[in-house]
Amino acid sequence: MPPRERPDRDAAPGWSLDATPTSDHTALVRASGEFDLAAVADVHGVIGRAADELLAPVTVVVDLSAVTFLDAAMLGALVTNRRALLDAGGDLQLTGVSAWTMRIIEICGLRTTLGL
Repeated sequence: MPPRERPDRDAAPGWSLDATPTSDHTALVRASGEFDLAAVADVHGVIGRAADELLAPVTVVVDLSAVTFLDAAMLGALVTNRRALLDAGGDLQLTGVSAWTMRIIEICGLRTTLGL
């Protein structure tokens, strides 16, 4: 059931983010659920905290395989975080990109920007 249709929608967001370091320089952020403007602050926070806990050069891998919806706000958050990490000598990489998500990325003209 989408978050906007849940009776308890104010109790929990319709998304989750879980960051796990996989080495001294790399972290995996698993994203699941629906990501829209309401999720942007959480996306920035989780990616930022994951990066802050690593040694440079930092790579944050964001797994989108369990994402059921994303909009331009989420793509903007990913672009912003990738640019910040690239500027610091690191990277943000996407994995688990579904055909539907890739279509949205391509429609927005962000395939190269997101390193895909």
